[in-house]
Amino acid sequence: MTGTRWKMRHRIRIFFVLLLIISVKTLAQYRVTPYSGSRIFWDKTTETVIFPSGNYGRLVQLIDHRLMAVAQFGPGIGISVSSDLGKTWRTPVNIAPSPTNITNSVPDIYQLKDGTILVGYNPRPKEPYSADRKFGIRLRRSTNNGATWSSEIFVFDASYTNADGCWEPAFLELPSGEVQCYFANEYDYQFSNEQNISVCRSFDKGLTWSKPEIVSYRQGSRDGMPVPLLLQNSGNIAVVIEDNGYAGYMPRFQPSIIKSTLANNWKDGFVNATSANRIYAMWPALPTATKAAAPYIRQLPWGETILSYQGSEGRTSADDSVLDMFVAVGNSEAGNFKARSKPFAVSLDKKALWNALSVIDTGIVVALTSTNEYTTGNQIIMIKGYPVRQVNIKKGTITVDGDQIANEKWSTENADQLIMGVEAKARAAFDFVYDDNHLYFIAKVDDNEIVSNLTTNDGVRLMLDVDDASTNVPGVGTFNLFFDVNGTVTMQKGQYGGWLSTVAAGIDFKVKQIANQCYTFEAAIPWQLLGKTAPPADKRLAIGIELRNVNSSGTITETMADVQKNAPYTWVETRLISDTKDAIKVIKKNSKEVKILDRGSLIEIIATHPVQRYELYAIDGRLINAEAIEKSLFYVEKQKTGSIIRLFFKDRSMASGFIAQRCE
Repeated sequence: MTGTRWKMRHRIRIFFVLLLIISVKTLAQYRVTPYSGSRIFWDKTTETVIFPSGNYGRLVQLIDHRLMAVAQFGPGIGISVSSDLGKTWRTPVNIAPSPTNITNSVPDIYQLKDGTILVGYNPRPKEPYSADRKFGIRLRRSTNNGATWSSEIFVFDASYTNADGCWEPAFLELPSGEVQCYFANEYDYQFSNEQNISVCRSFDKGLTWSKPEIVSYRQGSRDGMPVPLLLQNSGNIAVVIEDNGYAGYMPRFQPSIIKSTLANNWKDGFVNATSANRIYAMWPALPTATKAAAPYIRQLPWGETILSYQGSEGRTSADDSVLDMFVAVGNSEAGNFKARSKPFAVSLDKKALWNALSVIDTGIVVALTSTNEYTTGNQIIMIKGYPVRQVNIKKGTITVDGDQIANEKWSTENADQLIMGVEAKARAAFDFVYDDNHLYFIAKVDDNEIVSNLTTNDGVRLMLDVDDASTNVPGVGTFNLFFDVNGTVTMQKGQYGGWLSTVAAGIDFKVKQIANQCYTFEAAIPWQLLGKTAPPADKRLAIGIELRNVNSSGTITETMADVQKNAPYTWVETRLISDTKDAIKVIKKNSKEVKILDRGSLIEIIATHPVQRYELYAIDGRLINAEAIEKSLFYVEKQKTGSIIRLFFKDRSMASGFIAQRCE
């Protein structure tokens, strides 16, 4: 080889090395902190009618595990009960009939620690107004699980005109036993259109009530529709309100969180417009043209908070009341609400209003709405959602034949770790397993109009980040595969900020269709195709899923909440699990064995006998959470400072163990 040719090749090598260094450096600049937090996956098969007509549905799970719902129903306030976690509901019973020329409205339901059930409501006089009929707050109590109810109890009266009334009661019990009733109050502003949030207090379980105190007031605005929450970790009182005083949004409502410490308990006076205790709820902020009213808040067992509102995003009607229900997930201090999802498939010309949330069982979210989607008037319906913070993929092998046969063991019992399809109007369940050679993927889609012979067909897009790239553009180690119901697979891989089409070599993909009913597919994706010589069990992975449904009305593409196809950092955190290797503790108690397994930000508890109840304590002895569960498998959030878990069984035996701290 001549010296000239050698020098030329040497220069070319140097050029490509420099190009690679620049590319890697450039790609590193795109890496961002990966998305964390739960997304809620709504299951359309759980959608159920609670009240055949009505508004303002609210729901709690009672101490005896039944669900009890309340609503503005018929000629008063109705309740209904479910003994099967919402699958069926009893005929509603009217417990607070409306007086003549008054409508009992906007109920709230709350069970105290001693079992007493409170149902509050808002008497609203009808026109023509008269001084003897006032807007007010009332309640009824039951001390026998709703079998009978007390006579009406007075809380507060405002004026007798709509302009100076009071609205929307909501209850909260403090650890001291004090019971609070929050409501929107116009009575204090009879010469303006302003409104505050007031609270009345009871120290005898709701029998008698104090005069109201103002807890939130923005001058010139209308703070409204309060829903209180006692935060698990900090003990702070958080109240979500609708707030129409934000610059750029006025007069459109947005959700705000107002706060007080438990020790202070609003003693320092009300939260004004500039107070640090008034916090805009959404992150990032909603577009300024968005209306987001009637908020509601609850907390998941592991600390995250959830917030709903009736919003105008995507609405096309000129009618400002044609709104949809949205649900977002926030942190343990009721802030930074994101991962917005829509629980119901509501047509653009229909409404989903006066919504509410409840958390039941071991963390199932129940969303309620008043909607005219299925009737000419409003009916109150519910749906269940399943929060997922991390996808866990267990080790195993399946036969790729497009059919979920009985002896195949996926990562969840019914191969439904993730559920989608509300917006796409085609219920879909997804799951995974892996072995040394393949990542296996299953999709089961209920679809009564399967399209498989067009340019654009039904199918599922799977996004994979197998290198923890966590970039805001497609990067090395990220992949994008579309599984077409016609049996073909297309594949792209991330490369320096874009997608590069590549051959889906070696993917075993089988589809089984049942015409006008459903399709199922299974796929085995070689690790080698994803650039791996072995399963990446030692690092964080991430996945995203899109469901495409094509029908005679067009194409609907539904994506996981807040997942962006071209931004891998938004995909859902995923871990490969090997139960034989990752148990961080095994507890043996009599004939019982409990495995505590590390699932990244979560801890999985697997017991040989059903756990009736668990209690999670901080290392300083503070109770973090306690739940009656009756399950052999469940999850708790790993704490930053470590924790102690106590497990209680049906025979009254107890086991306990230490859980290591979460690494940030």
